Amino acid sequence: AALELHVTRTRDFKPEEVGTPVMAAETRRAIEEYLGGDGNLPNDIDDMFVQIKCPLLTPERITEAAARGETCATTDCYKSMALSRGASAIGAAVASINCRATTLEGRLNDDYEVPNFYASICEDYSFGSDRVSSSAGVELMHCEILMMLTRRRESSASLTTPRSKFRMALGRMDDAIDLVGVTRCVERARGPRGT
Repeated sequence: AALELHVTRTRDFKPEEVGTPVMAAETRRAIEEYLGGDGNLPNDIDDMFVQIKCPLLTPERITEAAARGETCATTDCYKSMALSRGASAIGAAVASINCRATTLEGRLNDDYEVPNFYASICEDYSFGSDRVSSSAGVELMHCEILMMLTRRRESSASLTTPRSKFRMALGRMDDAIDLVGVTRCVERARGPRGT
């Protein structure tokens, strides 16, 4: 398989959009539009991992939205980090499902809407994907998206791509250190020959 790295981004968000379904939908759109620029999502992706850097709210951003008569998802800057990470991760997880790279644990209805959206991303830890990681930062108002994916070599698009000596392994972190999870990923990346 060929290991590929791709980078894209969303548009800038208004403060009142941070951590909302709008953010989830825009993150999904940015990934799907990038990978399927011709309107067709690729069908040769074996695996996919998405790393997202997303915005958070500050007192100034909350005040700016209020001056326009808009209400933000929260007035707690720390909680906005969780909402932003959760919303962007949900959008990326749905995009990876649509690219046939993974499945999503948890509950989605047919329109990929999450029942009780805010509670789900802040409280329901059974809902998530081990193919997405996100972090929030004050330095931006859009999501910066890094996609790592492997494509099947037998597809026509990847026949011209050289076989990669690099491998990717994925897993969910169970805690901040999670040495067991890291070790498991290293073993998977080494493959059956241990290299």
